[in-house]
Amino acid sequence: MALPELYSALSRCNRTELIQLCEKAGVGIHPNMPTEDILLTFLGDKPEVENPMNIWRDAIMGFILANWERIRPQLRCPASSQDPKACYECSDMRVVACLTTSSSRYQGEIQNAYDSRKRSA
Repeated sequence: MALPELYSALSRCNRTELIQLCEKAGVGIHPNMPTEDILLTFLGDKPEVENPMNIWRDAIMGFILANWERIRPQLRCPASSQDPKACYECSDMRVVACLTTSSSRYQGEIQNAYDSRKRSA
């Protein structure tokens, strides 16, 4: 168990605050987890949960980086930083929006990147 003082301080946070802390720290949780489990995961006392959208985030960024010159003028999001983990700053809904609003040609290429990552995972 983490330091009792830290646990005590964090236990006063509401659910939304705990989720935001986990997101900022890059700690994988599922928003439907009980509040106590979110707290314990943040403190390192429970295993993190892998977000199933992360493979899509990686696929999108893999596609963007591989097609940088073609995609760069269209970007108005964290991906413009060229950081391979830029899509991790976006909500799951933003990732879905990127997937569904991109042209069908791009969707096919992103799907291929997703399939490739899925096979290697």
